[in-house]
Amino acid sequence: MSFNFFYKSVEANIMSTTLFIKAKCSSTLLKQSIQLAQNLEEKLSVYKKDSLISKVNRSAFDQAIELDDETYKLIERALYISKETSSYFDITIGSLTQLTYKFGTTNEQIPNRNTLKKNTLKVDYKNIVLKDNTIRFLTKDTYIDLGGIAKGYTVDLIANFLKSKNVKKALISLGGEIATFGDSFNIGVTHPREQKNFTTFKVDKNTNISTSGDYERYINSPKYNHIINPEDGKSSSLYSSLTLKSKKQDVCTLDALNTAMFLMGPSDQEKIADKFELGFLLIDKQMKQSTYKF
Repeated sequence: MSFNFFYKSVEANIMSTTLFIKAKCSSTLLKQSIQLAQNLEEKLSVYKKDSLISKVNRSAFDQAIELDDETYKLIERALYISKETSSYFDITIGSLTQLTYKFGTTNEQIPNRNTLKKNTLKVDYKNIVLKDNTIRFLTKDTYIDLGGIAKGYTVDLIANFLKSKNVKKALISLGGEIATFGDSFNIGVTHPREQKNFTTFKVDKNTNISTSGDYERYINSPKYNHIINPEDGKSSSLYSSLTLKSKKQDVCTLDALNTAMFLMGPSDQEKIADKFELGFLLIDKQMKQSTYKF
């Protein structure tokens, strides 16, 4: 038996942002998709004391912590991207994002120079050891934060779930991470300083998108945004927005690469874009737009 579905849509608050799904499927599948995202957040969020990641952060220096296959592979992917981006992407950035700046809490703060210098030394993905579905930290002060990759992974998880249920057309968006398949969609890039779209573009079916911006989360002003450079512990100061587009890479990969490329100069950005077959749209601090194979 076959069904003709009109597009249905649903929204939910997931990972401190909005999950939006538009698909030609039943309402039941949309609800199940939201549940998948909620379950993942419960496991991966550093803001939830009982999450697996919180347990890892508390105990992985003292003993190896067993991981489920999904989390093991996700962290393994994160370490691979850290290596490929020369540590511009590093999930041990939690020592800065969570323990120093305390983004996403009621105690957000701009650290002084000495604190920043001290805690930046704690960031090094090479202090993570993965083996036989376990994780262990080599140094006591290691603290991981999957915020730069988990949203993209969540979008992929939902897209693959819907495809497994024979859904033919959908758009899934979580923050700036977007997967599309089966149809063309118009995508808007938010203006970094005004409540409107800076630009819009149309994507062909089966295109993935990732957008990061200095406006998404910050303390006092975008100068102290949440995209932190592992090298010096300071917020990104080069760009206001970066959008990646790809038919080759999944959203999880785009999410992590975007975090890294947001901190790079143009030459390094283009090297990563060529290696991973990406196009990108960049908005600098002066609100000037540039593109590369976009």
